[in-house]
Amino acid sequence: MENWLAAMDAYLAGSPGQISEGFKKFTSSELQQSLKKGGTAPEHDFFTLCETLLAAWTALETAYSKSLVALHQRLIEYANNELPHRKALQRLQSYDDLLLNLNQALQTQGGEQLVASLLRQYRAALIDEFQDTDPIQYAIFSRIYAGSSAPVYLVGDPKQAIYSFRGADIFAYLKAREGVEGQFTLVTNWRSDPALIDAVNLLFNQENSFLFSEIGYHQALPAEKPRKTLVDPEGGEAVFRVGYIPKENNAEQSVALVADETAGEIARLLAGGVMLGDSPLSGGDIAVLVRSHRQGERIRQALLVQGIHSVQRSQDDVFQSWQALELERLLQAILLPGRESLLRAALGTDMLGLTSVDIENLGLDDAALEQQQMRLLGYNRLWREQGFMPMFRHLLHVEAIPRRLLRLESGERRLTNLFQLSELLHRYERDNRPSLEGLVNWLSHRRASDQAEDEEHQIRLESDENMVQIVTVHKSKGLQYPVVFVPFAWEGGLRSGTAGGRGGKGRQPYQFHDPAGEHQPVLELGSERWEEDLVHARREEMSENLRLLYVALTRAEHRCYLSWGNVGSAGESALGWLLHPVEDLEEGSVLGLKNRFKSLDDSVLFNKFKQLSNELDNALNVTVLDQQNMQGRSGVIPIDATPTADDLRAREFPQRTLQYSRVTSFSALAHHGGDSELPDYDRLTAASEEADLTVVQPALDIFTFPKGAQAGSCLHAIFEELDFTHPDKNGLDALVSLKLAEFGFSDQWLSVIANMVRQVLDTPLENGSDLKLSQVDDQHKLVELPFYYPVEGIESRALGEILRKHGYVNSKALERAVGQLRFSDISGYMKGFIDLVFQHQGRFYLLDYKSNWLGNRVEHYDQPALAEAMAREGYFLQYLLYTLALHRYLRQRLADYDYERHFGGALYLFLRGMNPASSGDYGVFRDCPSRALVDALDHFLTTGEVAA
Repeated sequence: MENWLAAMDAYLAGSPGQISEGFKKFTSSELQQSLKKGGTAPEHDFFTLCETLLAAWTALETAYSKSLVALHQRLIEYANNELPHRKALQRLQSYDDLLLNLNQALQTQGGEQLVASLLRQYRAALIDEFQDTDPIQYAIFSRIYAGSSAPVYLVGDPKQAIYSFRGADIFAYLKAREGVEGQFTLVTNWRSDPALIDAVNLLFNQENSFLFSEIGYHQALPAEKPRKTLVDPEGGEAVFRVGYIPKENNAEQSVALVADETAGEIARLLAGGVMLGDSPLSGGDIAVLVRSHRQGERIRQALLVQGIHSVQRSQDDVFQSWQALELERLLQAILLPGRESLLRAALGTDMLGLTSVDIENLGLDDAALEQQQMRLLGYNRLWREQGFMPMFRHLLHVEAIPRRLLRLESGERRLTNLFQLSELLHRYERDNRPSLEGLVNWLSHRRASDQAEDEEHQIRLESDENMVQIVTVHKSKGLQYPVVFVPFAWEGGLRSGTAGGRGGKGRQPYQFHDPAGEHQPVLELGSERWEEDLVHARREEMSENLRLLYVALTRAEHRCYLSWGNVGSAGESALGWLLHPVEDLEEGSVLGLKNRFKSLDDSVLFNKFKQLSNELDNALNVTVLDQQNMQGRSGVIPIDATPTADDLRAREFPQRTLQYSRVTSFSALAHHGGDSELPDYDRLTAASEEADLTVVQPALDIFTFPKGAQAGSCLHAIFEELDFTHPDKNGLDALVSLKLAEFGFSDQWLSVIANMVRQVLDTPLENGSDLKLSQVDDQHKLVELPFYYPVEGIESRALGEILRKHGYVNSKALERAVGQLRFSDISGYMKGFIDLVFQHQGRFYLLDYKSNWLGNRVEHYDQPALAEAMAREGYFLQYLLYTLALHRYLRQRLADYDYERHFGGALYLFLRGMNPASSGDYGVFRDCPSRALVDALDHFLTTGEVAA
């Protein structure tokens, strides 16, 4: 009564909304019905008003429900019409489309010719796993082979039809079975020991064991074959072991009890003494079968308490993992390092590992905050220059992410997920070439999806070690294990028609097969037949749960553990139907099972297994589970204090020799073996800093645009995405504005940067030629061209000798720069990314953008200044390496390739100093190395030798 009054007070005190469940207690009709014999119902206007309000609310709720059903129906009709149209526009087809289109082609005009063609190509058919077919597949096979003399074999076990969530339709299989001439049943079980086969036979060999009479059960027979023997001196010989959960435990307590019991028994089995054939039982011989990731996680945690590691086979989507969320946060911050909110979110991930206190302190230290932003900006630049995977590998190394994750609980699981996600992102980038934003958006989209689009998106095993296997029942189909645990057979509530799954409130659309309509699939949105149809849906659901239980119990070779009790949703479970069927209800009815269980006490359920044990000659053993017994068990695997020499023997490494190839780059060679993946531009020298201090330029222009790596990344990003031939037509200002915001710069620079871009495009790139970037269309350019080529035993002294021999070292600046190179005996691969390769009038040019600041006037970017900068920053070595890369690239792709005819030269654009009025005398460094030098470098990098 107090709860009803409190709910009524809350309703009357607030805005009109949902009426509480106890509201009807205050209506006149409810008061009248609640009267005891001879009583008089209280009368008051309030009760009459409640009656009126409840009637109005009920009418409104009904109207809303009908409106929602109509909305669902219109949405489905719209999607059915719109989806094919959108797919056609994008030239996309799903696997379902392939089936639908083939079926349509077979049924329409011209179908006979297609049937004849297919029969010529496939003169016989053997279709395995046919219990998982669907109406469309069945229609296709029927159309092809019905009426022909071609032999067709449909192989399937309806007892193992467990993939309805994928669209499999058991009724399509049953219909197909009716139409074949001969039926054959395989009854020999080659997997399990005879006593286990007897136990499964005893459970399932009963009337309506799978609810539908069409799905019968034939007693299995053991195969006559040599078998390994499981020897358990302490545990006895029973092959089927039931742990009984007392009724006093609620659902959550039962989960904990069963998880602890399972882990404890596994620990006992692995502690020593249990033999499988001639070998000790190992973790890889044991599987724990679960229905959900939640159940699997409870088992994994319980095993960890026992000191036992496990691997989890799952069909869960790796994009739904915690690591996917954290990776998205990190990549968003790298994409927009100037956004403080994104930065803080990234720093708090397990990968970067800052504490909440560390992150809070960043708000008090501007220098530390800027340092973190620059840290991510470096990754941003590397990502733009070299792609996602090189950036990600560098990130893993620099931030020590593997070491950090492996220190955490489930570290191997976390790291495996992260590696799998990185591979999927790399593959998408490789196949689709998205922008940075496009790749992050794809990750966000995949995270928002609720199911895996591809089998490769399913979570991988974290290890191939010999560990306990935690496997979903769906994933276990077709597999076998010496010892199997099925700890959650008592959890099996029916979900059809309930919002939010089992235990949810409200109605949810559901699917069923109409027995009055030849079992055609029907989607029930909310018709007047809702309750009647729900009976059919839940019957189908229970039948599939029974098939799942059958699959689980038949995975074991030598021993099977089962947990059971009248707890949780056991009254709606498959095992409950098998052990305590409601005999007085019509065939297949499951509605009375739950109520039946309410009346059963522990003794009835426990004695049922005792009865089964007697029938199986004690091959089945049942024990009561309780925490006291668990606490008395020494579950943790003991460690021998005096290990033998064999125990301490190191693993043998099977590979005789370890070949190690180093990957290097221009940056590593030019900067004395430093990090090969740091930005290679915008390095401020002492001379340029001094010039900056002596010249004051208050106006906004390209010279006063901020210096440094972030500015360089911004300018590079603009040119990477720019249409050179029609910049303004294709939104130059919008592109510049977007990139300025992305890299944290004010929009006040928009006109400055846009004007600079136009000047760069219109500046002549060669003396005596009209070559300009504005003449290069997208069809004749490659952006960020990657290269890898082998190098063998190269060292800086020999490189200097080659450059001097061919007259390349022609200035003091170059002599000094070449003399400062320090590297030796480098073998492996040279890698890099060329900013731009383009073709003009049959010649190919390589081009690199440099945003280096050399001074505040155009005169600071004349040819001597550029030559000095090229030498000082080591860019001479960069374009020689790039020239060789392009030379090899063209040599492989042009049949009549000739270096002197096809190679146009190397162009280095110092963006701040370019101006069309200068005719290319300022801001453009150009060189075309001699053929002899390129050949000498080619020979040197390939062999490590200086050609004579």
